[in-house]
Parts: sequence; C-alpha cells; structure tokens
Amino acid sequence: MLLVFRLARRLAHHLATLSWQTVVLGFALYLLVGWSGMYLAAEPVATGSFTLFWYWLIVSSSTVGYGDWSATTPAGMWIVSLWVIPVGLAMWGALLGRIAGSVVLFLQRGIKGLQTVKHENHTLVIGYNGNRTLHLLRLLIREAGDNAQDANLVLCAQTGKIEQNPMPDAIGFVRVDSFNNSFEMAKTNITKARSILIDTPLDDVTLTTALFAYEQNPGAHIMAYFENENNARLLKAHCPTVECIPSVSIEMLAKAAADPGSSALHHELLNVDQGHTQYSVTLPRLNTPITIRDVFMQLKEQHDATLLAVKYADGDRVTPNPALASTINTGDRLYYIADERIETFNWEKGNV
Repeated sequence: MLLVFRLARRLAHHLATLSWQTVVLGFALYLLVGWSGMYLAAEPVATGSFTLFWYWLIVSSSTVGYGDWSATTPAGMWIVSLWVIPVGLAMWGALLGRIAGSVVLFLQRGIKGLQTVKHENHTLVIGYNGNRTLHLLRLLIREAGDNAQDANLVLCAQTGKIEQNPMPDAIGFVRVDSFNNSFEMAKTNITKARSILIDTPLDDVTLTTALFAYEQNPGAHIMAYFENENNARLLKAHCPTVECIPSVSIEMLAKAAADPGSSALHHELLNVDQGHTQYSVTLPRLNTPITIRDVFMQLKEQHDATLLAVKYADGDRVTPNPALASTINTGDRLYYIADERIETFNWEKGNV
C-alpha cells in the first residue's frame, strides 16, 4: 500500500507540470476507468445514474467520505483502494496545483511586465539604466504631487535589464525584446502616450527608438537623451519636434572651473525635493499681448518667483533673460524659478 501512495505522489508531481489539456485528458481517463471498474464489479454507484456516480467519485476521491455510499463488493473495494482514492488524490493535487499556478502567474504578469498596460495620456519612459532610471522615476512622481498614481507613468525595459516592476505600487511596467517591435511596444500603449522619454544605455538604440516612437505617436512630447550631440542633430533633422537632451557633463565641468559653485547652482535648479526649482508654464489664449516686465514684476511680487527665459511659440530656441520690453502672447512658454509650481495665473494685463 505504501508503494501505491508513493506512485500516486510521483504521478501528482508529473501531472502538476503538465498542460491544462493533459490534466483534463487525464481526469477523463481517470473517470472512465473508475466507472468501468465499478460497473463491472456491479457496484450500485455505477449501475445507477451518472449523477450518483459523479457524487460518489468526488466524495471518495477527495477523501471527504460522507459514508452514505461506499463499495459493497470485494472487487469494488479493491478498485476504490487501488485506483479511485490514490489516483484521485493525485488528480486533485494536479488540478489544484494548476489552478493555483494559473492564479499566481496571472497576478505576476503585471509585476513581471508581461501584460498590456491600461494607461492613456501617460508618460512612457523607455530604457533602464539602473539607479539613474529609478531616480528619474522618483523625480517624475515628485513632480506629479503627493499621489504617485497622478504621475501616470509606464516604464518599458528590455528583457534581461530588469525582471520585474521596481515600483509596482506607483508605475506600470512592460518588458520587451526590442524597442522597435510594433507588436511588443503596443503593450505600452505608446500611441496614446502624452509624453515619451527615451534614455537607453546606447545612443544608437536611443536614436532608432526615437524614430520609431515618432512614427508611432508624432503628436506626443518626445524627449531623447544623448551622450553624443551628433546623434541629437541627426534626430532633429528627421524629427524636428523631438526634444533632444544632450549630456552636459563636460560643459558643467568647464563652467565649474571658471565659476566655482556653478554645478551646485544647476543642481539646485533641478532639485524638486527642496529649495527653489525651475518650472515652466504655457500662456493660454490672451486678449492682448503682455510684456516680460508685466510678468517679471508680478511673479516676483505675488509668488516670490523669478522669470528665467521664454520660448516663443513660433521658434525652437529658448531665450534666457529676455528684454523687459519684449512682448509675449498665446502659446509662448515661460520658464521661472519658484519654491513650488504655481498652479494658478491671472494673465490679463495688469493682473498677472
């Protein structure tokens, strides 16, 4: 009898690793053999209705054993002890194991980046660079406010770079083999992204990914980080609306050598955790143009903020320290320093 139960456990182990189709086929075979044996043994549970046999089989194989129906012939008893109960236990183990495994796999698909995200109008971060990417995600969440879900972030990383969502409670996560595969990238809902930020370890990958993203969603705000400025110029030639962020490490080093403290100043302007930080705002539709002087004075007096630069709607370059007499209008973007992002503006002339 001990040998029979050992064989049953081995059978359960093998069944647990089989497909759903094999498990169902095995259960059907178990049912057929059990019914045939009990029928040939002239057991009442098999010679009556199928409902009675099904009820008896489930109660017996699960070892619940209500006692209302049991084998009455010697042959039936042997069939129950050698087939119905030991093989039934193996089948129950396989079935419950497959169900539990399927549930766990379903729950882990999102964490492991195997599911299509439901995000829309989101910020899609493509590429994973370890702690640098994690810091970037934390900054984006901080910019969105206290609620991490408001950031509406999705991270897309290549298989092998990271195996599961590094921030499962805050961001969506997708793993792909290639950033240029339309089928795989569809899982990121790239066509409905509001912003696409590309930062891969290799400039060549960043370039091809940016071209792909531009083709998939030309209306999105696409940003690409490059170590080599030549790649940035090449991308701008083909995709003029893509914002290329070059590496400024060498320039920063030279500036700090000429003007000590410059690196600390630039870090402070980018630090969203404490102190004054650089923000921007786009002018809405205005009845009349207003001047830089109007904005500069009112920002300082009402919000203790300082105007830094302006990017005119009809140009690509940012103009730092604009002349006070210059005018700005609908669609122009202003860059300013403030302790926190200013949520409300009154843009009418004289009330800025």
